[in-house]
Amino acid sequence: MKTFLLNLVLLLSFTLTTNAQNLIYKGNTQYQATENWNFKINGTAWSDDLEVTIGKNGEKGIIMLQTGVTPDSYIGGNIYIFLSNGTKITCLDKKNRDNVDNKSIVIYDLTTNEVEMLKENYIMSIRFTIQPSSHGGFNGNKTADNKINIFSFNQSDDKNYIETDVKISELFNN
Repeated sequence: MKTFLLNLVLLLSFTLTTNAQNLIYKGNTQYQATENWNFKINGTAWSDDLEVTIGKNGEKGIIMLQTGVTPDSYIGGNIYIFLSNGTKITCLDKKNRDNVDNKSIVIYDLTTNEVEMLKENYIMSIRFTIQPSSHGGFNGNKTADNKINIFSFNQSDDKNYIETDVKISELFNN
């Protein structure tokens, strides 16, 4: 009986963990979200990665970016999302940002049409700006690529990018 109860508790714990939803908090509002994806920042920056998360706001969406910065720096200005089909999404800066634990966190809005584009094409890269730009090489315009390192004996079968389109479709089709 003890073994049965232990197995039941472990099963329930695993089920609750795997079904837990990722969330983005904006003020007092929470949004269902994808997991965080780490895009590799090109060039010199305070951090190697730009954390990217997509949230669901009804039929519209939000994109949250996070990266390490100095206390007086932040992600600011418009961002540009480059998709696998060659199109670009421009997100306007509405100053929805914070700086917590040496990380700049910023949220941009996505229209219904932009969400549809993201569901059909994976994100290849994102261009963003770490401000103020006067801090030399660590600040200024940056790009972050959707690349993952894969080591496989049969590498032709493995993708070297995160399938953001699949994850975004799953989020918005729930």
